[in-house]
Amino acid sequence: MTPYLSIVIMGRNDNYGVDFTSRINAFVRSLDCQLEGHRGIVELIVVEWNPLDDRPRLKEILPSVSNMEMRIITVSKTIHDTIGHPWPVLEMYGKNVGIRRSRGEYILTTNPDNIFSKEMIAVLISKILDKNYFYRCDRFDFYSQGLNDVAVSDYVDFAVGKTFQGHLSDNNAHSIVLGTRLENFPTSDSKYIHTNGAGDFILASKDNFFKVNGMFESKEYLFHTDAISVLRLLSSNIGQATIPVPACIFHQDHPRGNRDPWNYDLAVEFAKKPSSENWGLSEYELEEWNSCA
Repeated sequence: MTPYLSIVIMGRNDNYGVDFTSRINAFVRSLDCQLEGHRGIVELIVVEWNPLDDRPRLKEILPSVSNMEMRIITVSKTIHDTIGHPWPVLEMYGKNVGIRRSRGEYILTTNPDNIFSKEMIAVLISKILDKNYFYRCDRFDFYSQGLNDVAVSDYVDFAVGKTFQGHLSDNNAHSIVLGTRLENFPTSDSKYIHTNGAGDFILASKDNFFKVNGMFESKEYLFHTDAISVLRLLSSNIGQATIPVPACIFHQDHPRGNRDPWNYDLAVEFAKKPSSENWGLSEYELEEWNSCA
């Protein structure tokens, strides 16, 4: 059965952001649980980038799934080294690997420490998406300590109760009082270009991702490549649709490094640059491991 939606995440077992394995396992368990009764609609593509020799591979640590196919595609250190990039893990390059090899009609690029609201899952599996648009949504950060002590079916309720901050299209971080009900969360004004936290959720048809040669890959500009990817979609006359709360994502909060400040004019200039025809490492045959539902 050909999936309707390919969900692409990437990473490696290197403890990024502290307790990475716990966060990615929570992501996989939650998504698989939410897809119960909708088997075959979604494939999950996990791109393992430049894995470490002294750590278990992702296929050894991720939970089994029952309601979706999980494909783990590996980019070896040898291939990584050919790119000549200063960072050991290349997020947009990795997501492009998954986009390039996806089988779904639509593709969602997201991150392995997010939890989808029940309303968002309903949107993703409803088969009402429009190829004239790419989709963005709001991200809410929550304190995830204790998440694995509750039932997987209760992850969303736990996240709502522990949410402290929201990232909306106005590019501001909105404080949220702990315990606020989801229906009372703020939501984005669709008149804004929603570049805030774009790496956590960009959803578009496969045709449209191929139209712009995937996410923005760069060895020059190391930050905000997710936001530049949004600008590239817009510049190709693909409209933005912002999915309103309560359809949203919850992000397991973790430490992260400092980033360069957002420079819209510079981002626009980078968005105009043509991307490689070999985006997504199309010239390579990559190792793949499948876990079929």
